[in-house]
Amino acid sequence: DLAAQQILSQMTTFLAIIRTNIYNVLLTRKYVTETLLGTVGVYQVYHSFESEYLTKASADAVASYKDVLQNPDVKSTINYIDTVFKQLKVDSTYNAEAWQNVSSKGADKLRGLQVNLLNGVEHKMNGFYQTALAKKEQTLVLLIIALVLVFLIVSISILSITKLLTELRRAAKKLARGSTGLVFKNFPNDAIGSLANSISNIDENNMILADEADAIGKGDFNIVVQPRSDDDLLGNAIVRMKENLKKITQENEESRQQLKELADFVPQMFWTAGQDGKVDYYNKKWYDFTG
Repeated sequence: DLAAQQILSQMTTFLAIIRTNIYNVLLTRKYVTETLLGTVGVYQVYHSFESEYLTKASADAVASYKDVLQNPDVKSTINYIDTVFKQLKVDSTYNAEAWQNVSSKGADKLRGLQVNLLNGVEHKMNGFYQTALAKKEQTLVLLIIALVLVFLIVSISILSITKLLTELRRAAKKLARGSTGLVFKNFPNDAIGSLANSISNIDENNMILADEADAIGKGDFNIVVQPRSDDDLLGNAIVRMKENLKKITQENEESRQQLKELADFVPQMFWTAGQDGKVDYYNKKWYDFTG
């Protein structure tokens, strides 16, 4: 449509030249043939622009142009111009004033078509602009919504990670104080979850070592202590403690047995008792005396 209105602008310009020259011939009746011969090239250029318009313009623009050609003033103007340049002379159909009147109206119709095309282009461009503006606003709204969602997701993630790290910190403090029985719930399968599993494994091993040490302290030297590695200072220390306590217990038992044997040979009555006063040993002299 922009191209079509530009062609129409050229057509109206050349049509004005043709109309003016015919007006001068009708007014003066001098140099008719010379003036018309000098205007033939302009007339041909006008028709070349018309052919270009019919080729390049949109179907609606071509239909509008053909409708304008059916206007009485436009039709009379074009027909008279074609007759004049076909015969290279003017007849008595119009005088100068009548020609000026009818041809002006015909040219105005063509200019009106040009203006309508230009206005149509402007209207369409405004429509495109409004559509693009609406899409821009829609995109901006969607972008804001997306940013809000991202913010919410990040905030929730930060809160969740903070909660998990806080729980791990508390567990680590308990572990550092020697507490056991740590429980982790709903930890994800990621780096934080892996760290929680590691702390749980440490806690579990500490509980095992604590139970083994307790059993050894109660005199159960048959329990098997399994250090986690050669670098496991606590596990290896419990193994050494077990062996040392076992050796000391054996030595004490041997000394106690020697003491009992010695006590049986002394002439006095001899016995031993615990802190609760309960007697746990009498020597042979006691049994001989009491029967």
